[in-house]
Amino acid sequence: MVKKLRQTTKIINPDDVAFVGTKYSEKVDIQLFEYNSEQLSELVGLTPDELPEFNHANTNYWLNIHGIHDTQIVRQICNKYNIHRLIIRDVIDTNQRPKIQEFENSVFLSVKSILPSNTSKLSVEQISFILTENALISFQEKKSDHFKHIRERLRKKVGLVRNKEADFLLFLLLEAIIHSYYESVDSIEENIDTMMSNVANWAADTSTIHDIEKHRKELFKLNKQLKPLKDALATIDKLNSTLIKPEQRSYFFDLKEQTLDLIETIESLKQRLESAVNLFFSMQGHKMNQIMKTLTVVATIFIPLTFIVGVYGMNFDNMPELRFQWGYYAIWAIMLLCVLGMILYIRWKKWD
Repeated sequence: MVKKLRQTTKIINPDDVAFVGTKYSEKVDIQLFEYNSEQLSELVGLTPDELPEFNHANTNYWLNIHGIHDTQIVRQICNKYNIHRLIIRDVIDTNQRPKIQEFENSVFLSVKSILPSNTSKLSVEQISFILTENALISFQEKKSDHFKHIRERLRKKVGLVRNKEADFLLFLLLEAIIHSYYESVDSIEENIDTMMSNVANWAADTSTIHDIEKHRKELFKLNKQLKPLKDALATIDKLNSTLIKPEQRSYFFDLKEQTLDLIETIESLKQRLESAVNLFFSMQGHKMNQIMKTLTVVATIFIPLTFIVGVYGMNFDNMPELRFQWGYYAIWAIMLLCVLGMILYIRWKKWD
């Protein structure tokens, strides 16, 4: 008799989402820019209930949220603006790869940005963007200086941002993120240049190999984030959504070219580091060869001396040299002649 096992399937509610990442602050900070070519309104310290509808004609909105650990606030904001529920899960999951998704009334884009850090270790932050008809919503893990200059351009009406729509603002924010990658790559390249300029000290400084490995890990980390970002930017040109206007798509194409340039630079730096590793071990090998050559020369000189003292240390009775009046001095003379002869021979063979 075969006993049948009853299988049960656990139904997962897609609305049950949990924050995945690091909590950087207790409070979620909400900032809203409401702007057009003529006027600008900036509101800070808002709550989800205080957020207005994005329904003013000829007006664009930029809603920026610092802190995504409070899933209830993220859900309230997304529900208020009729954002697809799958986006909520992507916003609060900081372990996912950069990607772009097109929905009926919005375009979702998540990217990884490199944060300035007081330590030598690169710090990565996930930033999510939701583009709607006349608004851009951005979610950041924590406060940073990525977009400070863009806020100033909005306030002072500098450039085209006040005259363009929300898709152009998205371009500017992505450009600022890519600029942070350029700063990180330039910093690593400068460190590598400094390291390569001290090649003469590598043989004595074993910490060089640790610096090389640190830079290789940093470049790998940058490359890991840039490649999916490049793919996401390349996808923008293929979207059917009208939220990104045709006249703006050339800007996003330029961003894709910038990511390609960064990836090529990173690959070039990785090759330099590979060459540096080979050079380091070659220098260490050369140093070891020099040490072994010195020890070999010393050992070669002492071999005949060891033979001589070994012979006269056997203490046999029938050794006439032991009773010779000048035997001791003669042996010393022979030993010194052997040393001199070995040194001259080694010099003649150019073994030193």
